[in-house]
Amino acid sequence: QLTNHKKKENFYNISPSISPDGSKIAMLSDQSGYADIYLMNAHNGNIIRRLVKGNRSIDFEELKWLQPGISWSPDSKKIVIASKAGKGDVLHIIDVSSGRSEKLSFALDGLFTASWSPTSERLAFIGNKGNSSDVYLYDLLTKQLTNLTNDIFSDSEPAWNPDGTEIAF
Repeated sequence: QLTNHKKKENFYNISPSISPDGSKIAMLSDQSGYADIYLMNAHNGNIIRRLVKGNRSIDFEELKWLQPGISWSPDSKKIVIASKAGKGDVLHIIDVSSGRSEKLSFALDGLFTASWSPTSERLAFIGNKGNSSDVYLYDLLTKQLTNLTNDIFSDSEPAWNPDGTEIAF
C-alpha cells in the first residue's frame, strides 16, 4: 500500500499514472484540502513533490476529477493533464523536475483524458465540440490537430498500444 487516506486525513488518491521508467507515480489527491497533483516514489510511496496546486489559480482553476487522464511522456520527464483555465479547457504539459507548465489551448468546448504516445511527440485526447466528443490527435512537433473520429458518438479514455500505432477508446 503506497497511500493511506486515513493517515493523511484525506478522501481521494485517484488516477495514478506510473512513469515509463517505473520510478514515479503521478496522482490526483486532496491531501491539502484542494485537488492537487502529486509526484510519488513508486517504490516506497514517499511524496516527492506537489506538481500542481489545483483550484487556486486561473491556469489550474479546476482539475478533471471525473476524467483526469494523467499521462507520462515516453522519457518520464513530463506529464500531460487537462484542466479548466479561465474561459475554457486546456492541456498542460508539466516538466516533473522543474514544475514548469506549457499550456495548449484549442478551439474546442471541452478537453479530457489526454494520453501521450509511447513512441513519439503525439497526444491523443478527448475533445468536445457541439453535441459530441471525439478523439483528437495533436502533434507536438508540427502543432497539427486532427479529429480522428469526427462522428456523432461520445468517445472517451483514449489509450495507445505499446508501439504507438493504434489508439483504443
